[in-house]
Amino acid sequence: MATDLQVTTNKLSNKETQLTVKVPVEKIQNKVEGRIRQVAKTAKIDGFRKGNVPMSHSVHSTVLAFNKKLSTM
Repeated sequence: MATDLQVTTNKLSNKETQLTVKVPVEKIQNKVEGRIRQVAKTAKIDGFRKGNVPMSHSVHSTVLAFNKKLSTM
């Protein structure tokens, strides 16, 4: 199971190391879909009633928010 992960390290300085972990989508797909369903139930997105956000719109919004959060790290 853990052998499916690809881990690389990059030493940035004496105190900092960048760690990159690649996880196969098959390993996390069910968890991601479940979380998206949870978000869709409570999401407040203009043009949709709370809890009635289509999965496709919810996925798109969730991915954009996640990418934005990652880019600020």
